[in-house]
Amino acid sequence: MKSASKKYPGRLIGWLVMIFLIVVIVPVGTVMFVISGLWSALDRILLKFNR
Repeated sequence: MKSASKKYPGRLIGWLVMIFLIVVIVPVGTVMFVISGLWSALDRILLKFNR
């Protein structure tokens, strides 16, 4: 099993990609969630004002 030493960098890159995706997607998803919540709230307020 000499391929273990060659496998390690690939596994490290995989972990880095996973961490990068988590670090990028989680804040973006949170921001999108907050924006959509604010958007719906603004929409309701504007509807009340239009009446």
